[in-house]
Amino acid sequence: MRRMREKRSLIWLALVSSLAYLSTATARQVDSGNAPDPPPRLPVLVPFPECGSTVLLPVRVNGREPRLFILDSGANSIALDHGFADSIGLRPTGSGAGTGAGAGPVPYRRYPRDSVEFAVAGVSFRSDHTISVDLSNQPGILGFSVAGVLGTDFFRLVTVEIDYDARFVRLHDPARFSPPAGAETIPLTFEHEVPHVTARLTVPGLPARTRRLLVDSGSEDAVDDSLVLESRGPLHRTMGGVGSGQTYEVVFGRIERFELGPFVLADLPSVAPGVCLIGGEVLRRFRVTLDYRRNRMLLVPSRHREDEGPVDLSGLTLRRADDGAQLLIEDVARGSPAAGAGLRTGEHVTAIDGATVRDIGLRRAQAILMTPGSRLRLQIGSKARRREVQLHLPGGL
Repeated sequence: MRRMREKRSLIWLALVSSLAYLSTATARQVDSGNAPDPPPRLPVLVPFPECGSTVLLPVRVNGREPRLFILDSGANSIALDHGFADSIGLRPTGSGAGTGAGAGPVPYRRYPRDSVEFAVAGVSFRSDHTISVDLSNQPGILGFSVAGVLGTDFFRLVTVEIDYDARFVRLHDPARFSPPAGAETIPLTFEHEVPHVTARLTVPGLPARTRRLLVDSGSEDAVDDSLVLESRGPLHRTMGGVGSGQTYEVVFGRIERFELGPFVLADLPSVAPGVCLIGGEVLRRFRVTLDYRRNRMLLVPSRHREDEGPVDLSGLTLRRADDGAQLLIEDVARGSPAAGAGLRTGEHVTAIDGATVRDIGLRRAQAILMTPGSRLRLQIGSKARRREVQLHLPGGL
């Protein structure tokens, strides 16, 4: 499980070769037989499935059946999964390496603009920055098969409004867009074609500091910043970087106070080292509009604004195995209930209280392991043997 939902579903594809950014995408009509489809009438509403704070939108690629893409303001390219790109016959024109959630380089392939056309709810475009990366691990993280990532070129084409409560995205014509009632404006600045905001962070034992943070809708973290490494509050180490790239040791702590424009949030989870950002655990507390044309983000508070950040109580870091029938234990925090129960890295959870992992899935398992006071019966399988473990979570009445 991604402890406190802080480990990234997919982290910014900061491509080494993309520092000299070319032109942005332009809208086109999709060919359908001999006649083009009429352009969509904007705004248009696009529902998305329940997937934590990750937004998954259906995208047609070269007129094929829709596949789910991560809506990722932290990505400066439009990315396809390697396997999906191969399956539709795309031929790369080059390759390179970028950075992802983990340590080490993330290999990618480049594709020519004319070879790939994308359509989201009838809004069609091509990109000068279409790449492919390995997204084969996403089902184990998100519980969904992911065919790609929608990054900067998409956000520059339309103004994107995200309603996390109602689970829909509304796409607006930037030329005709007007802010929703009650929205507060947060200025955006861009570096490497991805948006950043200025916020003030306070960690235990230190005065508030002004920080520059990536706005990353592709992350399920709250607020990540290296400032947490200086915190005088409790810190613990575990393995991170489970999105793109290799795993590496990270430090978890808390942001005591987070100030963004007129909004103040308290006691938010944070992780370092890595990209300094605000992610979905903060964004989901608002109705968020990303208006790249005017260099601004618009926030309308939702009923979740004062929610406490979800906290893992078990000490387990889990990932769904490829067969969907097991959860791989990637890490067991020292001194945690899971460690006390004798759970070990490399083992597999096959059932919780008699319900199989195949039936409950990763998301429900995460929720179960965040329930204070629970007494859980875990079926554990390994190559050597199978056993049952009693796991008691702290808290409760």
